[in-house]
Amino acid sequence: GTYRTKDGRHIQLVFLQGDRYWADFCRLVGREELVDDPRFADLAARRENRGACVAELKAEFAKRTFEEWKELLAGIDAPWAPVQAVEELLEDPQVLANGYIGEVVEDDVKYSLPTVPVQFDERPPELRRAPEHGEHTEAVLLELGRTWEDIATLKDAGAIP
Repeated sequence: GTYRTKDGRHIQLVFLQGDRYWADFCRLVGREELVDDPRFADLAARRENRGACVAELKAEFAKRTFEEWKELLAGIDAPWAPVQAVEELLEDPQVLANGYIGEVVEDDVKYSLPTVPVQFDERPPELRRAPEHGEHTEAVLLELGRTWEDIATLKDAGAIP
């Protein structure tokens, strides 16, 4: 689930094997009593008592800020993630280490873009700028069999840029 922190940010827990991580998580956050609580003893009990379980987690997450949660959760071997704004992702160490952000250079101007999720030879395709509005209109029309005279007529009529 995703939980709101004290400062209004969010942390997502991804405990797909809930029984594997529950006790360690409870101890990490100082809520050892939840480990022995029969309502939360195992995945089936937590599912049956999900309202109470979620309420406990919401209350717990509301006690710490986003940064405090990131620091605390770094100490557990369990899947979790901070819910980040786009500008934070541009500098996230894991995002950078995985090569999820690429750089485009055009006319000595550099900017960052997300890479595509497909890789060839363990590398994403090279990023490039998007075409300008109408940049390829003439080439496409020529490929479709239009003549330069046709294109001039379309331009004069304002039908194409």
